[in-house]
Amino acid sequence: MVDRYIFGDVNRISQEAPVMVLHETRVEHRPGGAANVAFNLKALGAEVSVVGVAGDDEAGHRLAEAYEQYEIPGSVIITDPTRPTTTKTRFLADRAHQVLRWDSEVNTSISGETSRRVVEAVAEHAQSADLVLYSDYQKGVLTEETVAASAGAARRIANAKPGTMGLYRGFDLVTLNRPESVALIGHTFTKEESPEIANGIADRFGLRDAVVTLSGDGMANRRGWVPARPVDVFDAAGAGDTTVAALALYLTTFGQLDSRGLELASYASAAVVRKSGVATPDASDLAEIDRVFSLSVK
Repeated sequence: MVDRYIFGDVNRISQEAPVMVLHETRVEHRPGGAANVAFNLKALGAEVSVVGVAGDDEAGHRLAEAYEQYEIPGSVIITDPTRPTTTKTRFLADRAHQVLRWDSEVNTSISGETSRRVVEAVAEHAQSADLVLYSDYQKGVLTEETVAASAGAARRIANAKPGTMGLYRGFDLVTLNRPESVALIGHTFTKEESPEIANGIADRFGLRDAVVTLSGDGMANRRGWVPARPVDVFDAAGAGDTTVAALALYLTTFGQLDSRGLELASYASAAVVRKSGVATPDASDLAEIDRVFSLSVK
């Protein structure tokens, strides 16, 4: 997935319709979706390889260049010329105010040949990986076949969606945000109730654990709740990617997810919501995380 940002100034209303006219000043392209999860893992010090699908288009070529730039070896990005690379275009006025988002994508399941190549690549990578992470955006790549391909992996986690939870039965960890959790269980809940909700989701799908993220209210797993770290500037784009990356790294390193793991994920996600758009932790963020948690990070 590619996140495209079109920045500009708004000084007038169109004569054609009652809408703002955005005068473009610059355009940025950033790797998003599963690519952003991978780059967050890389930034946090993990060794990462990626299996994914992109179109034969400009956005797909940009993704390939990004993987080279971020030095993620062994990645398998399968080109499917029948579908575009998922692209989210955000129009921002006066540097930060988002006025419109335009998505270009195809959400139907990948074709038989593309699916076969994904299954082969996942199965090969899963043999040597400490953990396989499925980043689910319901764009058609994650199916029963592609998820089952990692069945022999040491650990498996997923940043899931309510409609695809059945794919991840028996996983070590699944993460859901609050709206997704509400859609899954059918009712709202408070932050105080969130550990019970996480526990119920884990039991329902035979998971070792589940994490429910609550934005400004923190996050919880079946063992308890931790508050969010306060931030002055808030842009939640990509925060879930950072959270699941931090949780994955902690689970791989320490074997189980305790309150300290949730706190680490909270620190990491707070670092990126201070930044505009989809982002990863930088050197100063890692130094702060290392200072607070006494972890060895790059």
